Amino acid sequence: MNQPSGPFDMLKDVVGESEIPAPGHITSVWDIAAAIANFMTLMAAGLAIAGLAYAFVQYATSQGDPKAVDRAQKAVTGSVVAFVVTFLLWSIRRIIIGTLTQEGVYIGNDPGI
Repeated sequence: MNQPSGPFDMLKDVVGESEIPAPGHITSVWDIAAAIANFMTLMAAGLAIAGLAYAFVQYATSQGDPKAVDRAQKAVTGSVVAFVVTFLLWSIRRIIIGTLTQEGVYIGNDPGI
């Protein structure tokens, strides 16, 4: 069994093998674009999950107030939509880059994201 060597290595199964290139390994504009895209995808997913957690706390503390319940439900809806959009964008990015890498076109240090 392959044990993770770092605190975030277990996330590679979730987000794929694409890594944010280290500053010394960024050699092209595509590397910068890949690093920014990876960072923004992880941040968007994290913010969507944090928004969902906040909405659940807001719902739990609403004490039956109809306005507070409505705000919490809208927050849950917004967070779920944000997470779905983030997942779709990540999937589209994987499909596009996967298609390009099958043709032998590599974008940055991110072949086969």
